[in-house]
Amino acid sequence: KAETEAEDKASVMSECRRPSFDVSVLKQNSDLPPEVKPHSKEDYLSDSDFEAVFKMDRAAFSSLPAWKKTNLKKQVGLF
Repeated sequence: KAETEAEDKASVMSECRRPSFDVSVLKQNSDLPPEVKPHSKEDYLSDSDFEAVFKMDRAAFSSLPAWKKTNLKKQVGLF
């Protein structure tokens, strides 16, 4: 249990330090900022942009099955 809590805290801390970019920047397939991982563009949205784009918060999105996350990212142009 302690390891899981430590991993969760590390994940939260890394998200706090992660830069955020405008949706229009992340929808590009070329000329992405170098720190953006193309397979996880949604991680670089601000919380408010994330909720506006996906119509749910990050916790709800992360609880979805992988196929559903992929379909949602395709629908909003972040795949």
